[in-house]
Amino acid sequence: MNRENFLPSARRRAFTLIELVVVLGILSLLLVVTVPRVGALYDRQLVEQQVRLLEKDLIWLRAEAQRSGEKASFVRCEGGYRLTVRDANGEQTQTKALVSERLRLQANSLTGQIVFEPRGTAYDKCTLTVRCGEQARTLVVSNLGRIRVGVAS
Repeated sequence: MNRENFLPSARRRAFTLIELVVVLGILSLLLVVTVPRVGALYDRQLVEQQVRLLEKDLIWLRAEAQRSGEKASFVRCEGGYRLTVRDANGEQTQTKALVSERLRLQANSLTGQIVFEPRGTAYDKCTLTVRCGEQARTLVVSNLGRIRVGVAS
């Protein structure tokens, strides 16, 4: 007589405890390897997005200084930055927050200020660094008002 005929059909199709432990072990190894990489990709995307926004805002600020014939300034503040433009209607100030709370905006000067002259030049050279975890990018504003994006060291 065949022994398999006496076992319930559900018992013959079930996984053993060892098979389940092996599968869970493989899944946990895959998670250990992939989760840090996904986190690094997310950090890099945050930094790239913030740098693009900063570059766009600085280009706009320089253009506003040239258009209005008055100085325009960028000031780093807690959790973001402030753009100030003076024109015939008075002073306009916009405060912008960083894309994420995980980001840090640093400047090479204590004030973290960039002032664009009416002719489009900057009052002083300034380097802004956006950091998130291990990822970092820099924005350099030269005395001529040029804005360059680079990789932080």
